[in-house]
Amino acid sequence: MKPTKSIIIAVLLSSFFVLQSCEKAFDDYSMSEIPTDFQALAKPAAGKGYQIHIAPFPIQAKYEREFYVRKMLGNTEEVYLNGFEMKARPGTHHMIAYSFGKDDVLPETDVMYDQNMPNNRLAFRSAKSTGNPLFQSPQANYKFNLPAGYALTMAPNTSFLMNSHYFNTTDKTRFGEMYVNFYTTPKSNVKQLLDVEYLSPETTLTIPANKKTTIVTDFLMEKETVIPMMLSHYHKRGEKFEVRIKGGNRNGELIYESEYYDDPKVATFSPALVLKAGEGLTSTVTYNNTTNRTLTFGVTSEDEMNIAIIFKHNR
Repeated sequence: MKPTKSIIIAVLLSSFFVLQSCEKAFDDYSMSEIPTDFQALAKPAAGKGYQIHIAPFPIQAKYEREFYVRKMLGNTEEVYLNGFEMKARPGTHHMIAYSFGKDDVLPETDVMYDQNMPNNRLAFRSAKSTGNPLFQSPQANYKFNLPAGYALTMAPNTSFLMNSHYFNTTDKTRFGEMYVNFYTTPKSNVKQLLDVEYLSPETTLTIPANKKTTIVTDFLMEKETVIPMMLSHYHKRGEKFEVRIKGGNRNGELIYESEYYDDPKVATFSPALVLKAGEGLTSTVTYNNTTNRTLTFGVTSEDEMNIAIIFKHNR
């Protein structure tokens, strides 16, 4: 299977063109209802980065709320990102920052476009992205840095499509909120620019009910690929995520192992892993489906995913 570049986008954005528009849904609440026991994440120091804030929003009882909102990074010149940090109110399933493709029609900024609605109808969205997911957080407090010398470049006046997913299993309305810091480094510190790529068998992911299942997937590289860093993403029925090298003189070598879906291991390779054209990676993911239904690739906390996230460049 060849690597795919926008794995989650195809699934999360598949419902863009259905039913009705919903801007700032479920906003019938007063500021006095919002708990005050949450402290903001400190902003990066001047010249060291930028902060994006998604203000408090309600999640009704027994409900999963997922929406997209375009937010400006705040840069007026090209910058180089080498670190990310999020702090959020409890209950987050994930936050993903997507880039926009060059031909995308940009939605309005600071407008929430909900994917789902309280009556279980999907929402027509005028927000979409064909770009790559650049950063994702699987928990309320999460931080990682790229290895020294590496960065992601952002053009002047960059904006991101921020995808927030919260779940509320209680009988009362709860509130979400998040701060995301994007840390920068001077151009003189950057030896190599990276891209982010998601490798996933999403279209064939099937996990039978009431049993353990292991999914093995090969991803072959079309060009020589250098990977200094990787991590994984799956949901709560996942027990272990392993990645091995496929092909070449290191064939079968285990290079990545993570056992916690909500705190995935971030692996860095020094020297960076080099895969020649035709070589690749094999992911082996073990699930324990204790439900009475077949699980497939999906966006809710009751669905599953199977994604190896690589930071890479080609040569």
